Amino acid sequence: MAREKDEDPHPVDRHVGRRVQKKRLDLGLTQTALANAVGVSFQQVQKYEKGSNRVSASKLFEIADCHRTNARELGKDKGARQLSDCHGQI
Repeated sequence: MAREKDEDPHPVDRHVGRRVQKKRLDLGLTQTALANAVGVSFQQVQKYEKGSNRVSASKLFEIADCHRTNARELGKDKGARQLSDCHGQI
């Protein structure tokens, strides 16, 4: 089911966005530099980092490559906990 426009970002989207932002800042990259490297606007990077727009799997791999890490590291912690929580319900 799709989220409504007025809903808050999903906690995992916010978490991934914060991880992307932290890694970008650790590397000394601007939003514009990251945007140019992965082929989006800097406004799109802002939305990813706030969690207001979800990062597609393919774009997450491109961002991870630019950050010299892997996609798993950008989703680490919160995503892993949420997945482990749902395994008991399947």
